[in-house]
Amino acid sequence: MVSRRLDYKIVGLLTSLLASAVAEPARASVPGTMTQQGLLLDASNSPISGAQQFVFTIYDAATGGTALWTETQMITLDGGYFSTQLGSVKSIPPSVFSGATVYLGIQVGSDAEMTPREAMTSVPYAL
Repeated sequence: MVSRRLDYKIVGLLTSLLASAVAEPARASVPGTMTQQGLLLDASNSPISGAQQFVFTIYDAATGGTALWTETQMITLDGGYFSTQLGSVKSIPPSVFSGATVYLGIQVGSDAEMTPREAMTSVPYAL
């Protein structure tokens, strides 16, 4: 088995973090997905290619804690790069974003979840 490492940054959550469970009638509905992008490299820093199973999990803590939401996706990498929509397979409940900091964990294939988890922050749509 190839050891994998994900050198990732949340390049930009291009859609809302579900700012409010109750929208005003005059406002457009808040998108229910978030863009996640990254670069997947193996242990020798070579890009991984082909389809890979990703498990995305949102937690209430940087380590340990409780999983608030999880989704599994098959993603085809292009020179190690990927872009996907979190919430496109399994909806993210608005209660996940209650105002407290939450953290995104990523697992690829049968490898352990990568560390550290990434703190999720606001985006302009949410503000």
